[in-house]
Amino acid sequence: MGLAGADGGLLWIVAGVFTVRSVWGSPPGYAWAVLCLGTGARWGTLSLADVEAAARIFGPSGAAGSALVHLGMGVAIAGAVASEAAIDGLRSDSWATRGAGLLTLLAVVAIAAGPGPGRAGAGRSLIWWAAAGVAAVVVTLALARTARRVPPWLPPAVAAAGIAVALLAT
Repeated sequence: MGLAGADGGLLWIVAGVFTVRSVWGSPPGYAWAVLCLGTGARWGTLSLADVEAAARIFGPSGAAGSALVHLGMGVAIAGAVASEAAIDGLRSDSWATRGAGLLTLLAVVAIAAGPGPGRAGAGRSLIWWAAAGVAAVVVTLALARTARRVPPWLPPAVAAAGIAVALLAT
């Protein structure tokens, strides 16, 4: 069941955010989903617990691997952040949509860039995660106007290309 994401896995997080957003009439955020599921595919699992364990051992997926992996994951993260900025869920009137937007950004930090407790002391890890989360929120809010002018198909395509590069370079 862990491979299907039953223990708080990536599939359930993506499905939950998609459901909340569809109920409140906002776009689902395909680029973010591509990043989440692509990261899980890179580690060989869709269970969030397994991705977290792999990140503790090998480092965050955006930093584990060659320069080509760094480039691919950076491109995928950029596509996901651009997609979230275009949706602009953090400024939504609905608290549920704002919560889903915040969850998406925290998921990006947690599974794609954040160091696990095995990589740094707990205090340094928490400070890094908090700083990265704040930075993701600030960047998303700052890029909202610009990101709305980007064609809606481009961020998911960019995220998919980045994940493909990272998977092939692994």
